[in-house]
Amino acid sequence: MAKRDREADIEVPAGASRAWNFHPKLPIAMSPVFDLPPRPKAALTWLIGTWFKLAPPLSHITLAVITVAFLLPAMSVMQTLDAGWMLQIAAINFGSAILLGTALHLYLYVFAGQQTRLKFDIRPMEKSSRFTFGHQVWDNIFWSLASSILFWRLWTLLYFHVAANGWVPTMQSIGQSPV
Repeated sequence: MAKRDREADIEVPAGASRAWNFHPKLPIAMSPVFDLPPRPKAALTWLIGTWFKLAPPLSHITLAVITVAFLLPAMSVMQTLDAGWMLQIAAINFGSAILLGTALHLYLYVFAGQQTRLKFDIRPMEKSSRFTFGHQVWDNIFWSLASSILFWRLWTLLYFHVAANGWVPTMQSIGQSPV
């Protein structure tokens, strides 16, 4: 939690704390999209400011649309457990993690797109024997791809297999959706 001046209610500026560099303004504001009573102008402003700039939500939705439209196997293929479509899903997940991870690393560390403004810890990536491969970047890459991709792939395979068999509700198309 940021140290605050009790009288002036001023947050600790970036870099002034020994423990952390960035201290968000507290309390952290929530999205106005679900406010009651509704505030349509604030919600629209928040959505435009969050979703329509080059940011993670836009990159994730773009990647999802491309994946569904061009990369995923047909639902009829996924009704049976087969190595072909399962490896295709594994490749999609692996490629997505590499693509997004590389883009974020380049922007945040190589090009220093945010400098240290929003970094909680401003220390550079380390080369040290406490990391599996002696380098923090290689350690992050390995454990992200070897560990988290495995669980991501298993959940993706499970979902698409049960969805293809009609065991869970799916959105067949926008026009047929009950919403």
